[in-house]
Amino acid sequence: MHPVNGPTGDDVQAVQKAINMEDQSSIGTGEVVLSGTLDFDSRTVQVNPQNRPIIIRGDATVANTINNGGGALDSNSKPQAAFDVISSAQPVTIQGLHFVSPKPSAIRVLALKDLKITNCTIDGVSSAHILPDQMNLEEFWSATGIVVNLAAQVSPARLVISDNKMTIGSGTSDKNLGIDRTLGIAILAAVSSSVEVDITITGNRVSTVTARGIDFRGITGKALIQGNKIAMGDQGVVRQGVPFQVCGIRCQSSGDYRVMGNSINCGFTNAAGIRLEEVKKASADNNGITMSFQDTPGDLNAGIYLNGGKCLDNGILDNIVSGTSRAGIFVGEGVTNTWISSFFDSPRIPSIITIIDEGLHTTMLGAFTVIRTGVEM
Repeated sequence: MHPVNGPTGDDVQAVQKAINMEDQSSIGTGEVVLSGTLDFDSRTVQVNPQNRPIIIRGDATVANTINNGGGALDSNSKPQAAFDVISSAQPVTIQGLHFVSPKPSAIRVLALKDLKITNCTIDGVSSAHILPDQMNLEEFWSATGIVVNLAAQVSPARLVISDNKMTIGSGTSDKNLGIDRTLGIAILAAVSSSVEVDITITGNRVSTVTARGIDFRGITGKALIQGNKIAMGDQGVVRQGVPFQVCGIRCQSSGDYRVMGNSINCGFTNAAGIRLEEVKKASADNNGITMSFQDTPGDLNAGIYLNGGKCLDNGILDNIVSGTSRAGIFVGEGVTNTWISSFFDSPRIPSIITIIDEGLHTTMLGAFTVIRTGVEM
């Protein structure tokens, strides 16, 4: 075991050295125990063990003092996560740490074998300036608590993100670009990948996000999203005057998704509680969604929003939607073979709004009026 008690003078170097020594030791336990206050100065510790499983744990506060401990990175700064996990060879656990003002994320994952991120606290993630490229067609500012990029994953893996508490934040880093895009947990993948990753996102508390609380974009494998509590806040992203797909939980494209037992509060008028986009055989069960705003709901507002021509064979069962909403469940154009049975406990929520193609086969269970054409408010 290697302890690191901050401050050390160069905290990034001290933590990096402890991880490397524990990985290379023939008699070590694989544990790096962090305590005190560690100032990473917007630099990154790489976690890439080759010889043994590594556990990074403790009650340390991992802080940043550059930019006075907060605020957005300027356009000349390179965005750096506090920890970069690049470990396809050995299991890694990150447990119990307290991140303060990481820029633009606390933990970034680029490769994994068996990764657990648990019982961490993330307070106030600062935004980075994202310039247009092949993936992003426009310029914006963005911050994410934990981001996992599976695009280069080469072997099957397991990921658990559990019991973390994140307050991400919102703001305007650039008045010409509007509100920053802030997210709690983002799982990104190459849709063409054949490498399966088994993912569990459970028991996390995410608050004050302007884009998405938990965001999945095209995985290969199974994802269980269970028992998370998400409080969106009353600010949401508007993209150059066009509504952005703000939501508590989004599952997009490939993947075997089960979304169950989550609690979501949407305070933004154009947000959805859960969005399922072009997913197959997904289920959204026993979720509680509260639409807490008082203004007129926007066009993308719904308790649960299904959309896309490849969105089929899904089940929406035993969910509760309350508050004010454009629709309890919105079933968009091209959605087929969906079983729906959910409960709306407010007279201010129409049960189901649908825009339906000819030949659609959707089974509604329960006392609902199914609107076959157009939109009814």
